Amino acid sequence: MKLYCFGESGNAYKCALALTFADVDWEPVYVDFFNGEARTPAFRAINEMGEVPVLVDGDTTLTQSGVILDYISSKTGKLGGKSAAERREVLRWVFWDNHKFSGVIATTRFLSNFLPEDKRPAGVIPFQQGRLKAAYTILNDHLANRPWVAGAALTIADLSHRLDTICQTHGTLWQQIKGWDANWTDPAHELATVVQSVAGDIRQTRVQMVTRLPASDASRWRRMGVPAICYGPQPELASGVDDHVYEKDLTDCAGIYESAARRLLGAG
Repeated sequence: MKLYCFGESGNAYKCALALTFADVDWEPVYVDFFNGEARTPAFRAINEMGEVPVLVDGDTTLTQSGVILDYISSKTGKLGGKSAAERREVLRWVFWDNHKFSGVIATTRFLSNFLPEDKRPAGVIPFQQGRLKAAYTILNDHLANRPWVAGAALTIADLSHRLDTICQTHGTLWQQIKGWDANWTDPAHELATVVQSVAGDIRQTRVQMVTRLPASDASRWRRMGVPAICYGPQPELASGVDDHVYEKDLTDCAGIYESAARRLLGAG
């Protein structure tokens, strides 16, 4: 199978997770979304909607993450529940996720992190965050007394919800969803402001600081009282289904680390 995808796409990520957990032999096909590849005639010949993910399995081409997740589950006999009743419950939560949860997350994340501030529509982000707060509450309460979204084991419903959750604004409230206590370094902390300033100087662009809750090593340092942040090549690069980095991003990153360390140590 082939999965057309790019690293920032949560919907592609959940499909990649399903393929991996179902032990499917698959390969990623990188789509340069931010440079417009998904809107080209060549890509629209694959998916008229101009979106990722797209799953190609022989003569079968599927779009929309919920459909792809169901296809993977149905074809492999994995991640779909143990009975017809469980499968209906799985699909109920997948459909809810697509409409009420990850669809809103994706829009809010794009507006907050990928649009320049002067192009962000006034009032839209707070409105979206209000919708997310209600959706997070529903899912968090649902998980209060159970380890899985639907059934007694991992299913595509969990891949559609929990593992794709990016708790950027309300993360500390949703411990049932994330499964661990949140911690972060204040964006106003000297460590964060110095790295942001140095990165802006070296990269010649404003660097946006984002609060996210992945299970990174930084969270473990913070639990010991040591301020920690993460900085590195990200857009369409590392931490996706097609991991890679560009040489300049890597050398810039090394320069940012060195300059930030020297400034924090008072050496320049």
